[in-house]
Amino acid sequence: MWADELIGEIPIRLSHNETFERKFVFSARGNGTQKLRFLLYKEDLEEPYRTLHIIIDVSG
Repeated sequence: MWADELIGEIPIRLSHNETFERKFVFSARGNGTQKLRFLLYKEDLEEPYRTLHIIIDVSG
């Protein structure tokens, strides 16, 4: 089971075929398997149109 926690929210607006790159730094809370989830939204939609999940294994 994964716990949802909002780490940060930075609105970024991109034009068609435009890209955005930025380093993302975070600290894991505790050891074990954890999931990072990024949600991508289109301007007029309430639900994300695409999601990215990254599973990490944190060991002390």
